[in-house]
Amino acid sequence: MAITGNINQPELPVQSIKMVKMGLLSAVLIVTLFAIIGTSEAGPHNHEPACDNIACTDDYTPFCGTDGKTYSNACALDVERRCRNPNLKVRCQGECSECGSE
Repeated sequence: MAITGNINQPELPVQSIKMVKMGLLSAVLIVTLFAIIGTSEAGPHNHEPACDNIACTDDYTPFCGTDGKTYSNACALDVERRCRNPNLKVRCQGECSECGSE
């Protein structure tokens, strides 16, 4: 006589399955929050690994930073500010040699 199905294992109530899913979702959210908090506290010259994952376009729309460097576009300047130099600001749009003296 062949037995089909799992007679000895009771089915989990729907409520228990929902609780397990909520527990997993909570764990994922907590890990995500710690990842965000950990990468947002980068200080000057404190290179975070997350900075390596930021991709900017290759377009050349230069911006001059208050550090006297010309950045290829606003994204490149913003990455420098967020990852290495939090005091960096835009001095002017264009190459630094075109900004004039201020």
